[in-house]
Amino acid sequence: MRRLVSVLAAIALSIVAFGQSAEEVVQRMEKAMAGHEAEGAVVGMDMKIPIIGTVTTKTWIVGDKMRTEGGAAGVKFTSWQDETTIWTLTEKDGKRSIEIDNKKAGTKGDNEADLLKGVADGYDLTISKETADEWYILCKKSKTNKDKNDPKTMDLVVSKADYICKSLTAKVSGVTLKLYDFAFGVDEKLVTFNPEDYPGVEIVDKRK
Repeated sequence: MRRLVSVLAAIALSIVAFGQSAEEVVQRMEKAMAGHEAEGAVVGMDMKIPIIGTVTTKTWIVGDKMRTEGGAAGVKFTSWQDETTIWTLTEKDGKRSIEIDNKKAGTKGDNEADLLKGVADGYDLTISKETADEWYILCKKSKTNKDKNDPKTMDLVVSKADYICKSLTAKVSGVTLKLYDFAFGVDEKLVTFNPEDYPGVEIVDKRK
């Protein structure tokens, strides 16, 4: 009996999922990805930049704190930031240095609950492809969207299992961006800069 109930439940869920529009999928995705302020979020990003190549980063976010690791052209970097300050560790040719600077006025780190909030606002949505596990949604900029900074199209992939975004790809000013590997659960120590973790590394304080 239990097995029969499980099978019928799975069939019912698949029917409900099949009947959803692209707009409904995105709304459910935003809801599923919101509300994780306490546990924090993780996201990977690739940036394909002409001439330079691909810059790969991974970012951890908890509240107003954020840590980003990445590298390109033989240089590795790690940055930490809170509401007022940015610490940046760079590593090249075996040498390491840390710079401390004020965060620019008017800027702030993304909150994990807002990672993709409103991401499809100003776009016409269609399901371009569907598999047993994922929806592939094409986001085309609406004629009424006059924001020059918004990409013309975005490709969004959403998991059918939990409505978490699997990836988001867009091209902005010649740079192709791909966000992926969204996850939740971050230790605040990871996003907090601790100078004791880098003994002997030169620290340059540029704050005024």
